Amino acid sequence: MTTDVLDKSNDIEQNQMNKSAACSHHGHNCANQAFPGSACTDVCKLCLYTGGGNVMFDSIIAFVVEKSSEIHFDVLIAQVQAELRDKCDLHMDHEEIKNHFLLHNCNQKVVLNHILRDLVDLASTAKKQCVIRNEETMQAQIDAKNIAVYLDISKEIKTLYRHLDSCAKQGRQN
Repeated sequence: MTTDVLDKSNDIEQNQMNKSAACSHHGHNCANQAFPGSACTDVCKLCLYTGGGNVMFDSIIAFVVEKSSEIHFDVLIAQVQAELRDKCDLHMDHEEIKNHFLLHNCNQKVVLNHILRDLVDLASTAKKQCVIRNEETMQAQIDAKNIAVYLDISKEIKTLYRHLDSCAKQGRQN
C-alpha cells in the first residue's frame, strides 16, 4: 500500500514538473495550467470554485447577477472582491474578477448590462458631437454624421432594453 501512495505521489510531482516546464519561458510556474499542454494560462480561481457547492461563494456570484443592472459594474466588482476575500479567502484583483464575469462566466444578464452601460456612455459622447459651433460666428451647426451615429446607438440601447425586459418577464414566469 505504501508503494502505491509513493507511486501516485511521484506521478503527481512529475505531472506538475511537466506543466511547469511547458511554460517556464514565461518566468513563472504554471503548475495550475487550465488545460495541460495548451498555451500558458493561469487558472481563474472563480472558474475553479464555480459549481463546487460552496453556499457562500454561490451567493456572492448570484449577487453579481442579481445586482448587475442596479450597480455600476466596477463598484459591484469592488464589493464582490471584498466579500470573496473576507468570506471565501479568495484574493483576486479587480480585473481578474471582472474578466471572470465578462469573459468566462458570460451570464447574459451581466454581459448585456455591461454592454448597455457602454452604449449609454457612447450615446452621451456622440450626442455632444451632434452640434458644432462656428467659433467666428458662434452659430450652431448640426453634424448629420454624428446625429446618425447617435441615433444608431440609441436604437441599439432600446433593443437591448427590450431584450432585458423580455428576459426579466420570463424569469418572473418561471
